[in-house]
Amino acid sequence: MSANESRLAFQQIPVEPLSAVGEIAVDFANFIAAGFEPARLRHCSGEACSLVFYDSSRNGARRWCSMEVCGNRHKVKSHRARKTDTE
Repeated sequence: MSANESRLAFQQIPVEPLSAVGEIAVDFANFIAAGFEPARLRHCSGEACSLVFYDSSRNGARRWCSMEVCGNRHKVKSHRARKTDTE
């Protein structure tokens, strides 16, 4: 290993019961170890959504935490707006 390289090693310490905060910390540590890019953390574009997600799409253009929920709501709203404009 050269001077410019570094290795991270994380050890999961068992906690009974493993709290949600502990699970998040372990997931975050795994993201960092796997080449996590902070710039890919995004806030969901859904109107009533406050979730943050990691955009793992190829082009980095993901907008919603879930296409099935927030993305679908946006598309339905846009469709209804276009439909009422043409009537």
